[in-house]
Amino acid sequence: MDRKKTIWAGISFLIAIGSIAMVAGRSKAFNLDEFFSSLQKMDIRWILLAIASMFGFIWFEGKAILRIARTLNIQKKPREGLVYGAADVYFSAITPSASGGQPASAYFMIKDGMNGSAVAITLLFNLIFYCVALLSVALISFCIFGHVLVELSTKFKILYGVGLAILLLLAGMFYLLIRRGHIIYRFCDWMIGLGEKLRLVRDGKKRRRKLMHSMERYHECAGIIAKDRKIVADVYLYNVLQRLSQLGVSFFIFMAWKKDLLLALKAVAVQCFVAVGSNSMPIPGAMGVADYMMLNGFTHLLGESMAVNMELICRGITFYGCVLTGGIITIIGYFMRRAKRNVGIL
Repeated sequence: MDRKKTIWAGISFLIAIGSIAMVAGRSKAFNLDEFFSSLQKMDIRWILLAIASMFGFIWFEGKAILRIARTLNIQKKPREGLVYGAADVYFSAITPSASGGQPASAYFMIKDGMNGSAVAITLLFNLIFYCVALLSVALISFCIFGHVLVELSTKFKILYGVGLAILLLLAGMFYLLIRRGHIIYRFCDWMIGLGEKLRLVRDGKKRRRKLMHSMERYHECAGIIAKDRKIVADVYLYNVLQRLSQLGVSFFIFMAWKKDLLLALKAVAVQCFVAVGSNSMPIPGAMGVADYMMLNGFTHLLGESMAVNMELICRGITFYGCVLTGGIITIIGYFMRRAKRNVGIL
């Protein structure tokens, strides 16, 4: 991890502490003893399902990446895909606007022998369907539980509207990058030209030749993907399952607590609205924003006192637990590859 990511990891930790303190302090009725008491009353079987569902968020990310890579005739093992997904989840959570997630995945993919063009098209293609899957689930949630969204606070609805607009914009932009590769070329060429003017790039012609070669491989990879019609359905399905895995945590936690199916489904809808509204916030892991929105939504469903407990439990598993799991898998994957490389040198 470089110095910049270390700094952001520290900042993310402080924001996390502040977010938890904000939620706990939101209700004067919050009591730590009652919080642990409510945990003890929950059905452990549902809680274990919630933890398994949280793990699915990482697993299906890796499965989608491996499916795209297979179309490019690149065969990778499931455990390698797990590391790709974990790296994305972990670094997305500790960097602003999730900017570090895909570069972290790319690092491991390149270390495993994938060329840069294949990595770029794989991650970009998956990112499109990540957005589309979230939009699809959000549309279904709105169609069934739109009245819940209408009844929430004005701030919640504003955040949801802004997040929805940004998500639609990003999905369209990523699609254009797949279908109109020359946009990438023009941007990179412009960056090389700017570097030459600032005297940061010495051999512009050499870099442009490398860029042209990379773009040829990029178009080749894009062409291969375009010929595989089944890949669209498969990658979309994996991304939907990934999104449902995250939403499933709230469902299982609510079932563990009260075993009320309708209430659990409403909690899932609230978390889906939260995911849309906080997805593009320029804060590591959308911490603070997501916590506020989830607390606001759960307060509408449960009342203020119990909402704090449920927010801390659901958010604790869906985000903090997922980030911790992703971080551990990423570290193990890093040192396993490093050890393998050292053995190869010897």
